[in-house]
Amino acid sequence: MIYYSSIATTIYYYIQSGDPMERKAKVTQDAVTDACDELMESGKNVTVNAIIAMTGDSFSTIGAMVKNWKAEQALKTAPAIEMPETVKTAMHKAVTVIWDAASSLASDEIDRIRKEAGEGIDKAKIELSEYVGEITRLEKELEQSQNITAETGKRLSTAMSAYGGHHIGTAIMGLDLKRSVVGPDCRAHGVENLFVPGSAVFPTSGQANPTLTLVALSLRLAEQLAGGLCGRAHDATAAVS
Repeated sequence: MIYYSSIATTIYYYIQSGDPMERKAKVTQDAVTDACDELMESGKNVTVNAIIAMTGDSFSTIGAMVKNWKAEQALKTAPAIEMPETVKTAMHKAVTVIWDAASSLASDEIDRIRKEAGEGIDKAKIELSEYVGEITRLEKELEQSQNITAETGKRLSTAMSAYGGHHIGTAIMGLDLKRSVVGPDCRAHGVENLFVPGSAVFPTSGQANPTLTLVALSLRLAEQLAGGLCGRAHDATAAVS
């Protein structure tokens, strides 16, 4: 085995460089690592001087890099610490307990979320059913209203074509004081000397013109009124004589 001193190494370095004033490029950690691996694989001792002989550079620089390489080798070759069986068992039990607890909590949370979601869905279904029922009811009412409107329109059309422009039913004849204006003799309810002749006393209208009927009612009322007036005049004359 040949060992070089720092002085000999320096001399060798300058001889190899050819020019004592010319310096080689800075050595990197990768280059030093490769050199160390090469020496170790060839069965030689890895020393700073040996690496300097291979890569060059200063003792302090190469020494720090070699120290880094040896630290990495120590980590690679460090024996694994065997964990005691009791520690392994305790760790296994702890992991099992933690896993069971986490699984139980997760299961409870899933059940809670599932329950809340189910309740929300049921509530939404009930509300939707109520909305559908309300919409169905409104649609039926709308259909009924449309039918009533159509029927009313037909009746109004028929009434307009039948009644024409005659004024009828503004002072209906009848016996019910709440539902009529005049009695059978065309006398206004509650007013002794007020009579309403004409088509105003008709409760309804017919297809034909009301002229003959209203004339007949007017003539009858005239006869009644004339008879009453003649009777009063005769009574007054008798009283005077």
